[in-house]
Amino acid sequence: MNTNNVNISQYSTNFSRARSNLILVIVFTLINLVLSVMELNYYLLFSATVPQIAVWWGPVFAAELHIEAFKMIGLVIAFVVLGLYFICWALSKKVRSFILVATILFVIDTIVLLWVAFVGEFDTTFLIDIAFHCLILFFLISGTVAWVKLRGVDLNSFNSQQPIANYQYGGFPQPLNPENNPNPMQNQIPNQPQNPMQNQVSNQAFDQTQPQNQNNDNNDNLN
Repeated sequence: MNTNNVNISQYSTNFSRARSNLILVIVFTLINLVLSVMELNYYLLFSATVPQIAVWWGPVFAAELHIEAFKMIGLVIAFVVLGLYFICWALSKKVRSFILVATILFVIDTIVLLWVAFVGEFDTTFLIDIAFHCLILFFLISGTVAWVKLRGVDLNSFNSQQPIANYQYGGFPQPLNPENNPNPMQNQIPNQPQNPMQNQVSNQAFDQTQPQNQNNDNNDNLN
């Protein structure tokens, strides 16, 4: 097996996995925003922190400054950030460099999470959130590395998760050449199995014709 083909297939899988995890982050973050607007005390992991903080701090600033508009400002900031993630996910299928933009956004999100966790009142629950952020960063960075390594590969092959053959590392697909890829089974005609019953019938027919031939020879001699 060609090592270059294996590398291309692995990088393609890493890129697709990064996009899959990015859409999960978007979905879970959206659910968290809905739960916060409904004032339900539930929070899903595997989500972005900045949109959640914007929704949390909007009412706080509105209460302290007596400006109700901060609630709406917090929601707008949250959905704008979430929209940026969604744009990166949608466009990265055609323009693969957007996976880098998504990675940068989530690095900033992780920094904000660390600042909230260690600058404010520390809670052990932040450790679980930090662990999930590190896992998401691992997938996104792996997808970014895959984009960098395979920038010269055809788009459709890069987005698929199937093993890629007839590609050169960092290049474009090579056409199949029958001379370079001979198929020994192509022109081979399979041997048809012999039927022993056919041979037996033929032999019986031959044996029956022999006495008739002998009788005809005898009659000719008598004449």
